[in-house]
Amino acid sequence: MPVASVALKTVSLPEFGEPTLMPLIPRATHEARIEALLARGAKAGLDGFVVYGDREHAANVAYLCGYDPRFEETLLVIVPGRQAKLLVGNEGWGYAELCDGPYERILYQTFSLPAQPRDRSDTLPDILAASGLKPGHRIGAIGWKPFGAGDAGFGRTTLDLPSFIADTLRALA
Repeated sequence: MPVASVALKTVSLPEFGEPTLMPLIPRATHEARIEALLARGAKAGLDGFVVYGDREHAANVAYLCGYDPRFEETLLVIVPGRQAKLLVGNEGWGYAELCDGPYERILYQTFSLPAQPRDRSDTLPDILAASGLKPGHRIGAIGWKPFGAGDAGFGRTTLDLPSFIADTLRALA
């Protein structure tokens, strides 16, 4: 049935007050989440994980370590028995320190915005190898979109990561 008329009304917003505490997830919670991921991965025969994130697809990285990639891409590398490594670009460097997550920050300037310096980073293969990933490893690659049998030809080998990361992982593993 068509609408007969439309009118605008003035509505008062309720008073919520000012926040007095910043909600924080304890570091121990992130550590427990990483341990749970590693336990599930071990049952599936995985030797480590890489978790990709960017501004629009930040939830997986933020859930595991508290870092929200506000400015650039990021990659969280998780290998059993090692401290997680968080790869960030120039703009994410200081912010990653403030987040105080259960990770070691690694400067990977390829993630930096265009026209920024890219002269102080190791290569992605070298960083991944130093993080504990090695040939023969089965690596769980986590993007943001799951692919399954019903996804028109996509399957277990489809990665929801930028090509240069996926290609590097495939060459390494």
